[in-house]
Amino acid sequence: MPEEMRNNPELWSDCTSGALRENEFLKAFADVGFHGIAIEKWDEQPWQVIAGIEFRSVTVTAYKGKEGPCEERNQAVIYRGPWNAVIDDDGHTLYRGERMAVCDKTYNLYKRAPYSEQIIPIDPHEKIPVEKAASFNCSKNARWHPSETKGLDYATTRLAEGLLCGDDGCC
Repeated sequence: MPEEMRNNPELWSDCTSGALRENEFLKAFADVGFHGIAIEKWDEQPWQVIAGIEFRSVTVTAYKGKEGPCEERNQAVIYRGPWNAVIDDDGHTLYRGERMAVCDKTYNLYKRAPYSEQIIPIDPHEKIPVEKAASFNCSKNARWHPSETKGLDYATTRLAEGLLCGDDGCC
């Protein structure tokens, strides 16, 4: 916004001179702790144009409630797609179709709107009680092998009924 427009009392009175660009508007939400911020509606036609600057209505949805400690409880998530990878508000990169290690806070956050339709949550085979959970390093983007959520010594075998043909297991 040019200085002369920001200082114009007429533009202040109709809330034009205090308007933000879309990216600045979204950043303002993130800066005060919102997450899952999305543009729901962006008017194609501006309601006003001044000095080549288009002013339009934008509707945004944002969520609160991601505060809390990052604790390791051996949980993982799989991002369903459609993008090859996405980066969440905390900098976690999720790769489509890959198990990614996440802390308990992030795991529970992903199970709610707006993420739940895009994420497959994977509980560990043996749950770690909250009081026994260690700190989780949220700065890493760790791909996890299935054995890390199941336990390194997990070797259970469960076959579909009727899969084995003979007494010795051979068909």
